[in-house]
Amino acid sequence: MRKGVLLLIVLLSLAVSVSAEETCSLDIKSKTTDALLAEIPSIDELLQDCPVNLGSPLEKVFKNARVFFDIKSTNGFTLAIENGAITSLDIGKSGKLTHVVEMEKCALDTILSSEDKFGAFAYLSKNGKVKIYAKGFFKKFGFMFVKGGINVAFGKAQKEVSLDCGIGTVGDAQAYDGYKTCEFYQVPYPGVNKKLATCGAFKAGDSFCVTVLTSKDAKAFKCGEDGEIICGLPCGALGSENLVRCPFDNDRKRGNQAPPLGACPVKKQPATNQASGKPSNCYETYMEGHREYQYGKKTWDQWKAETKGVCQTQTAEPPKGGNCVHLFEQIAGNDKKWLCWYN
Repeated sequence: MRKGVLLLIVLLSLAVSVSAEETCSLDIKSKTTDALLAEIPSIDELLQDCPVNLGSPLEKVFKNARVFFDIKSTNGFTLAIENGAITSLDIGKSGKLTHVVEMEKCALDTILSSEDKFGAFAYLSKNGKVKIYAKGFFKKFGFMFVKGGINVAFGKAQKEVSLDCGIGTVGDAQAYDGYKTCEFYQVPYPGVNKKLATCGAFKAGDSFCVTVLTSKDAKAFKCGEDGEIICGLPCGALGSENLVRCPFDNDRKRGNQAPPLGACPVKKQPATNQASGKPSNCYETYMEGHREYQYGKKTWDQWKAETKGVCQTQTAEPPKGGNCVHLFEQIAGNDKKWLCWYN
């Protein structure tokens, strides 16, 4: 197989077997998503001069297709197939799409940096971190007959990889920027004998998180073979402000109803008669010394740069008076305090 074609086929995510004669040469060196996005124009230029044949049986099943790779938190890209050959690769959505491949940016980073890219892709797909679906009734119908073979091929080819899209850890739990997160444990986690979700099933992790966090906006950052499920709720989602305790899990090391991880602003303090200054019941504090700082560092640093100072209450009573531009509610066990960024 020509150099570079395997990577394109892996990205296409539909490779079962490829047996094309070597006619063109593509040398894709990208090891990260950002590097690949930068390399796409040059790849497309090569494809314009010399399209890459998929070979049988793919060229029969996907004779004409446009596959959009929806890479979360960054630009996606579109792969075009005409008459059984890959003819172009464009940044963003291009033309009438027939298939969509969804994944987080860190998942593509993991695939690109792996020695066995197809094995890494297969593993992440089997574990719900890469999702593939067809668009349009006839494409969906046809894809139903191919998907079984793809799953079998992925099962044989998968190569376990470590995927971490988080920013910081506390025990086994992870915090994700812009989310409140809660961790749950199931078989085969050591010492655990309950089953919560079949992680290999399509969107099983997401479905569990939607149910347990009671929000359609919840998602699974992890639903792994090690028995850990990490659910996240976006800070701006309905119900996120009320998520002050994680749903009960007796196997959670931080506590069976520990507060969620993550640094979400509560809400902006309403204007008061006192136009500026520090609240009367709030005392100067070293922001960087707070445990939550590591999870919300980018946001907190920005808030600090935009305000005069940071203070903390000593009780659960909200700040009184002053002008808190931003507020953060701290919960540790039965203890609750407030952080205030004031002007």
